[in-house]
Amino acid sequence: RRQRVGCMGAWLTRMQAACLPPNEISFNSVINSCALSGRADEAESWLQRMLEAQLRPDRTSYNSVLSSFSRRGHVDRGAAWMQEMWRSSVPPDHVSFTCMI
Repeated sequence: RRQRVGCMGAWLTRMQAACLPPNEISFNSVINSCALSGRADEAESWLQRMLEAQLRPDRTSYNSVLSSFSRRGHVDRGAAWMQEMWRSSVPPDHVSFTCMI
């Protein structure tokens, strides 16, 4: 599974290099795969790249990162992203709050 996540990230990078800008769905796929594989730092990194690409993360984007940090016990890092959700006018939902419990 770890190799597949790395491969997904590589394809997203190749898309960008080929001047084919990835969209929110492309980024969410990589973010969620990283999160499900226990790679919270990579999920966060891809969320940062999404923001740098001037794309608007949605609840799925944020909840994937929140869930990953929650599973690893990094509540403080999750809380920072929860604040970013509010600042970005993406209101947290029941999944977001459950990750913070």
